[in-house]
Amino acid sequence: MKQPLSMDQDSLHRFLLAAVLLLLSVSFGLSYGISTHSTYLLDGLVRIDPDFLQHDWLATETTHYHSFFWIIVKFAAFTGSIGWCMAFFNCIVILASFWIVYRLNILLAPEEGKPAIYFLVCFVLIDQTLSVGYSALQGLVLQPSSLGALFTLGALFFFVKGRFLPSGILLAIAGFFHTNYLVLGFPFFGLAHLLLGYRGLLPRLVRQHGFSLVLFSIKLPFLLNMAKGSNAELARHIFLFVRSPHHYVPMTYLNSFLPLVGWAVLGFVSLYSLRIENELRQRVRAFYLSLVIILFLATFLTTVIFMPVVSQLFFWRFAPFCVLLGKVFFILYCLERFLSEGDETAGGPFWKTGIMLAGLALIARYYTYTFGWFDRQTIYIGVGLFSLFVAVLFPWSRFVPNQSYRRTGLVVFLLAWFAVLSPWVFERFIENSSLLNGFPGQQRAQLYAWAKTSTTDSRFMVVPDMQYFRIQSGRAVVVDWKSTPIDPDGLVEWYRRICALAGKDEIKNLGEALTGYSNMTSERLVRLRDQYKIDFAVFYREKQPLKLNQKVAFSNDKYVVLKL
Repeated sequence: MKQPLSMDQDSLHRFLLAAVLLLLSVSFGLSYGISTHSTYLLDGLVRIDPDFLQHDWLATETTHYHSFFWIIVKFAAFTGSIGWCMAFFNCIVILASFWIVYRLNILLAPEEGKPAIYFLVCFVLIDQTLSVGYSALQGLVLQPSSLGALFTLGALFFFVKGRFLPSGILLAIAGFFHTNYLVLGFPFFGLAHLLLGYRGLLPRLVRQHGFSLVLFSIKLPFLLNMAKGSNAELARHIFLFVRSPHHYVPMTYLNSFLPLVGWAVLGFVSLYSLRIENELRQRVRAFYLSLVIILFLATFLTTVIFMPVVSQLFFWRFAPFCVLLGKVFFILYCLERFLSEGDETAGGPFWKTGIMLAGLALIARYYTYTFGWFDRQTIYIGVGLFSLFVAVLFPWSRFVPNQSYRRTGLVVFLLAWFAVLSPWVFERFIENSSLLNGFPGQQRAQLYAWAKTSTTDSRFMVVPDMQYFRIQSGRAVVVDWKSTPIDPDGLVEWYRRICALAGKDEIKNLGEALTGYSNMTSERLVRLRDQYKIDFAVFYREKQPLKLNQKVAFSNDKYVVLKL
């Protein structure tokens, strides 16, 4: 018989839950101005200060991604400390996301859901929700996808509860901040409703998608503009195959599908074995089946057959949700069997054990192949998976009849696992925290500080991989590799500028762009100066072309800036 938590135990659990979720949210890092911020901050910063980057082509003449994100940026700037405020917002979003996941755990399994969240947190500390095509629920910095994931998790929670109107409202808010969530919400949640059956289907769909349809109709002109025009096909090719194959061309990252498939296998076996109330079971199965069907169909249509429109829609945005739910179901199932008082814990059907081993093998293959057998990440994930599988494999209610002893064993294991994880997690936290680790470093800081002394209308040509120069120096650049427009004409112009800097008619990747730039000639430099009205050219000292006879305006151990 399960023992309910006492008042003291319940209070302790709430305290520990708050502390663990807070630590998890901070573990992603305290960062600002790095990663995707080089692209997503531009619109908001220009709205705050119209003179900021007023001579920069990307900031003032192109269509920005996720234009509503400027609301968050402007509010953060209003506080007077935009960097720390954005980092604080990111922690709040991560904490709220996993609080929703905790509530989902409790909804599915009121008893096992409480210890399950601590196992899940340990897994998230290891992989930080990273999945196929570099998709993730949350990341190092606050970005539009962070908000999209948060509100989609809320929509998922209310869908499982059977409250489709609040689910639909939250799904629309997710789409408001990130258009990809708006577009993908229709197939993923729509198919889930279809799998629930035809009875009451239309009213359910209206409640689920009514608000999203209104928002979609508002954004439709923008979406159509992205898909039409003389440059649409060329822009798509550039976007998919030149700039972002790591996102949109699955053949370049097939190995990352292994944990997706592995967790899906574990999730299915676990979900169909969990003791869940019938209507709740139907809804959670419908949504999970919808995830798996669409994700695997999208994978087929971009690997065995390549359909560019499927690739560009980036269905793998929902892959982290599939992995997360797989972890939730597997952990709940393992704990249910481990803590059960009945004889059903005495092993399980051979076929079920075999399928679980197959799923575990796929996950293990990914980590050992990607990081190596003795990498800490491989060891940590292996310890967690092995321990949970052992909890399923043996009849613990016979070996340890007293359930309180088994619960104590769980606590001891979790404390030990967390203690072993902590030093590595702390190292990564410092590495990822641009507000704490001295970013951008002495050499780059000197370069940015000097650039700020130039006139505000100065225009710089920078090495293509110097993605932070624009944001950190506040000066216009010709182009960089990371930050691209979203409109077809702007994307084609971005590609032309990259090719011009590289001195090539076409390029296939960043490596070619960097090689071409490092082989700059005096003739090309003069031509670029006249074409783009360039005032300064930045080079890495170790790769500076030797035959450029321009005046050196700034130099340190890493960079050389030429006055043109």
